[in-house]
Amino acid sequence: AVADKLMKESSLIELERLSRERDKNVNRLARTRLDVIKQARAEVDRALRRAEELTHIVETQLKPESDPLFAARFGVVKHDWHANIARHAQGITTLMAHGLSAPVLTTWAARFEAGVARAEAVLPVPAATAPALAEAPPAVVTIPTAADAVAFEPALAGLVTLLQAIAEGSLDAFADSAEITIMNRRLQDQWLATADHRAPPPEMAERFHAVTHTLTLLAEAARRLGDHAAELDRAAVAVPDAPTADSPQDYENLWAQQRQARHAGEQLARTLHRINWPADQPQPQRLLDVDQCAAALAAFDKQCHDSHEALLTALRDVITGLEVEISAGNLAAATGLENDGRRILHCLPAATTKRVQGEFIALSARVLELKDWRTFATHPKREEFVTQMEGLVSAPRAPPLQAEMIRELREAWNALGPVTNHGDRRLFDRFNRAADTAFQPCRAYFDEQATQRKFNLEQRRKICAELDAYLNSTTWEHPDWRAAERILYAARDEWHKFHPVDRSAGRKAQSQFDGLTSALYERLKAEWDRNISLKQQLVTDAAAIVGAGTNPRDATDTIKTLQRRWKEVGVVPRRVDQRLWKEFRAACDAVFSQRDAARDQEVRATESHVALAQQLCEEFQRALEGADTAAPDAGLLNEFVARFQRLDELPRDAARRVETRFREIERGYRMLLLQAKHDDLMREVDVLYDVDSALAALECSVAAGPPPTDVEARLAAISYLDLQRPGPFAQRIELIRSGAALTDPATTVAESRRRLAIEMELAAGVETPREFQSERLALQVERLNAGMKHRRVMEEAPLQIAERWCRTGPVLEDAPELRDRFFRTCRAALE
Repeated sequence: AVADKLMKESSLIELERLSRERDKNVNRLARTRLDVIKQARAEVDRALRRAEELTHIVETQLKPESDPLFAARFGVVKHDWHANIARHAQGITTLMAHGLSAPVLTTWAARFEAGVARAEAVLPVPAATAPALAEAPPAVVTIPTAADAVAFEPALAGLVTLLQAIAEGSLDAFADSAEITIMNRRLQDQWLATADHRAPPPEMAERFHAVTHTLTLLAEAARRLGDHAAELDRAAVAVPDAPTADSPQDYENLWAQQRQARHAGEQLARTLHRINWPADQPQPQRLLDVDQCAAALAAFDKQCHDSHEALLTALRDVITGLEVEISAGNLAAATGLENDGRRILHCLPAATTKRVQGEFIALSARVLELKDWRTFATHPKREEFVTQMEGLVSAPRAPPLQAEMIRELREAWNALGPVTNHGDRRLFDRFNRAADTAFQPCRAYFDEQATQRKFNLEQRRKICAELDAYLNSTTWEHPDWRAAERILYAARDEWHKFHPVDRSAGRKAQSQFDGLTSALYERLKAEWDRNISLKQQLVTDAAAIVGAGTNPRDATDTIKTLQRRWKEVGVVPRRVDQRLWKEFRAACDAVFSQRDAARDQEVRATESHVALAQQLCEEFQRALEGADTAAPDAGLLNEFVARFQRLDELPRDAARRVETRFREIERGYRMLLLQAKHDDLMREVDVLYDVDSALAALECSVAAGPPPTDVEARLAAISYLDLQRPGPFAQRIELIRSGAALTDPATTVAESRRRLAIEMELAAGVETPREFQSERLALQVERLNAGMKHRRVMEEAPLQIAERWCRTGPVLEDAPELRDRFFRTCRAALE
C-alpha cells in the first residue's frame, strides 16, 4: 500500500533497489512506474525534435511560388504539428504526475506560428472567390501509368516498412502506439494528397488498403489493451510466491492462495479475450509479460495440486504401514504412524478429508485395542522401575553417575511404550516425582556446567553473527582488505578462548564459524594472490628498466609510476611483502643513480638548445621585417617552419615561450603572403579591365571606317597585352586583324555582356540595378529549370566569368558604364 503511493522518481529508484529478491510485487510496481517515466521522457524528446523539424520545414522548405502541391503539404505539416503538440502534452502530464519537469515548446511554437502566418499570407485565392472562367472541358478518364506508380510508391513503401518494423519487433505495437499512429497518419495523408491529383494503380490501392486495415486493427487492439491495463496489473500483483507449507495452518493458507490464483487466472483469460489481439500479428511486450503472468499462475496452481497429491500419497503410505504395524503388534511404531496420519489429515482440504478419513479412523480404533493389551504385560516392569528410582532418592551417588543411572531408568521406562490406563498413569507420576527428587543433587552441578557452556556458546554465536554481518554488509568490490585481515585473525583468537560448549549446538556453531572464516579467507587469499602477482610484476618491470638502457628521465618517470602503483597495491602477507620490497627498492635506487648522473649533462644540453631556438626566432623576426618592403617568399616560411620543427626538445617553460614567439612571427609572415596573393589577384583584374577597354576602343575604331594600316602597332601599344600569349583575348585579336566580322550587329555582344554582368552580381551576392531586374529574374528561372535549385552562387569562379567577358566580342558599341559595373562587382566577389 505504501509503495502504491510513491510517485517521485528518486523514491521509485530506491524502492526498486531495496525490493530486489525480497518482494516481487513491489519490485514490479517500481520498475513499471520507472518505465512509464522513461517512456514519457522519450516522448517529450521526440516531440521536441519533431517540433524543430516541422519549424524548419515551414521556415525553409515550403515555397508557395514554386511548389504546385504547396496547399496539400501545408495542411499535412499543420496536422503533424497539432499531433506533436498532443504527444508533448501527454508526456508533460505524465512527468508532472511523478513530480518531474520537462522543456516546453514555447520557442518552437512562436517560430512555427510565425512561419504559418507567412505561408498563409501567400496562399492562392480559393477557387470559389476567383473570377469565373470559361466552361471547363469534359472530364477525361485517365489510366494509371508507371509515373503514377512512382508517385504513390514512397507512401506505400513507408506504410509497408512501418508494418514490417512492428512485425520484426523494432516498434512495439502498444508501447510505441502513439508514434505508430503519427507515422501511419502522415503516410496516409501523403497517399491521399497524391491521390487528389492522379489515380493510384489498382494493385497498389489494394495493397494500400490491406496495410492500412492491418494498422487500424493493431491500433484498435492497442487501445483495448490500454483500457484493460489496470486489470492486467491486478493479475500481475496476484501472482503468489512459490508454495511452501509445513504446518496445518500453512496448508490452509496455501489452499486459499490456490483458489485465489485460479480465480486470477480465469479473470486474466477473460481480459485477454476482451482485448482480442490479432492472432496474425506479433504481440507487444506488454502482452508477453501478461503471458508470463498467466504461466506463473498456472505453474503455482500445478505446484499446489502436486502438494495435494503428495499429501494423499503420504496418507496412503501411513495407512498401509499402520496396518502392517498393528498386525505385527508394534504399538510404538503404530502410535507414531497414527500421529503422522492425524497431522496429514489436518493438512488436507476439508472436502478431501471427508472423503479419505473413514479407513484411517477404523485403524485408529485398532491401535487403541493394542494399547490395552500392551498395558497388561508392562505394568509389573513399571512398578520395578519406580522402586529403583525411589532407591536413588534414599541412596544418592556422585552427580555424574546419579545422572547416568536416572537416564538409563528413563530409557527403560520409555521402551515399554506410552501409558494407556489410569494405573500406569499413577505409576508414571510416582516415577517422575522420584526422578525429579533424585536429580536435585545433579542439578546444581550441571547448572554450573551448562551456564559456562551457554556463555561460551553465546560468545561464539556472537562472533559468528559479527562475522556474518561483516561479510554481508561489506561491498566486496572495494573493501578495506587490511581491516579484513585484522578481523580474521582476531576472530580465530577469540573463538578458541570460549571453550567448552554443548556438543550439538557447538558443532553447529563450529560449522558456521568454519564456513564464515573460510569465506573470508578465500576472499583474502584471492586478494593476496592478485596483489603478490601485481607486486612481482612491478619488481620484474623495475629490473627490466635498470638494464634496458633507456633515457634516464623516462626511466625515472617509469620508476616513479611503478612506485605509485606499488603503494596502490593492496594487502600482502608480511614476509612475502618484505622480500619483494627489497628487490623493488634495489632496482629503484639503481635507476635514480642513473638519473642523477645524467641530470647535469641534460642541464648543459638544455641551455644550448634554448640558445639555438632563440637565435632562430631572431633570424625569423629579421626575415619578417625585411618582407615588409620586399615580396614575401613562401619557401622561406616553409624553411623556417622546418628548422623550428627540427629543434631538439626544450624544457616546458622555455618551449612554451619560444613556440609562442615563433607562432606570432609565423602568423605575421602568413598574413603578408595572403596580402601579396590578394594584391596579385586584384592586379590581374585591373589588367583584364585595361586590356578589354583598349581592345574595345580598337574594335570600335576598326568598325567605324576602312581597316587601318597600323593595327599591329596599335595592338602592340596596348599595355599588359602579350600578343604571344593573348589568353582570353585571342579570338578578338584575330577578328581585329582580319576585320571581316566587325561589320556584324553588336546587339548579341551587348546582350551577352549584360547577362555576364548579372551573373557576376549573382556570384557576388549584390543587387542588380532596377532596370535589369527582369533579366536577372529570367536568368534565375533558367537556372532553376536547369537543375541549379537551392544554389546561392554559380559553380564558376569570379575570374572565370571575367575571362568569359573578355572573350565576348567584337565590341562595336562600347559601354564603359557596363564594364565598370562588371569589374567592380568582380572585385566585390573576389573580396
